[in-house]
Parts: sequence; C-alpha cells; structure tokens
Amino acid sequence: MEWYRKNTWTEADEKDFYTRLKRARKYNRAQYLKIQALSLIDKKKKKLLDVAETLLNRVLEEYPENRIEKSPVLNSLGYIYELREKYDLAIDYYDKSLDFENEFPNVITTSYLDFSELVIKEKKTEHFPKLKIYFLKKLKQVCFQ
Repeated sequence: MEWYRKNTWTEADEKDFYTRLKRARKYNRAQYLKIQALSLIDKKKKKLLDVAETLLNRVLEEYPENRIEKSPVLNSLGYIYELREKYDLAIDYYDKSLDFENEFPNVITTSYLDFSELVIKEKKTEHFPKLKIYFLKKLKQVCFQ
C-alpha cells in the first residue's frame, strides 16, 4: 500500500505521512493530501472524517493555486458534511465545487449529481432554480458533444 493511502490514522501513521509528504515534490503534495483524505473518508468513521477534513482544508489553504484539485476537494468536503448529516453545509460545498467547475471546466466531478440528489432528498426548494441550471447545462454537454 502506498504511503498516501492509509486506512488508519494513528500517531505513527500521521508522522510517517507528513514525513513523506515533506519529501514529495511540491506540485504533488496537494494530490497526496487529497488521496489520503479520500482513503480515510471511505471508512466513514467520525475520527477519520475529522482527519480527512483537515487534510482537505490544507489543500485549499496551502495550495490555492492548484486548480486541478480544488473542485474534487470541495466535493469531498461536501461529502464529509453529508455523512455528518450537515446537509446545508454539504450543499454549500457541492455548490462551491460547481462554481469552480464553471471557472475551470477542465476538471469535472460528480458535484452536480451530489448537489442535485441532496437538494431533492432534503426538499431544499430554494435550490431548485440552480438545480435546473445545472441539469440543463449537463444536458447540453451530453447532447451536443
């Protein structure tokens, strides 16, 4: 298993991860932080979700110029909040991910589906106009490519 795909987060895991991260090339660090966070999110355990959130926020804070990782990181933060049943925050992060994809369309996530599903499931009708816009945009992309 790669050093950036740990499924646990003990003190030793954390120390090993950050030691190796420090030695990694700077342009790869955001990706390693994101991948490690995703590995922890998959376990769906509260403590690991907290660590994953910290790792993802580091990507946004320490590597703001990294446009490749930004939308997936925002989407993953949305998923963390959805798992915690903080649906309004989750919707906000999915929405931020989609806004960034409008600015930088080279990276596409499942945010439009995640946003839509959560908005409908939670009956957040105030978001329906935006939901319609996202689906019409996706429909155009699929039908006219």
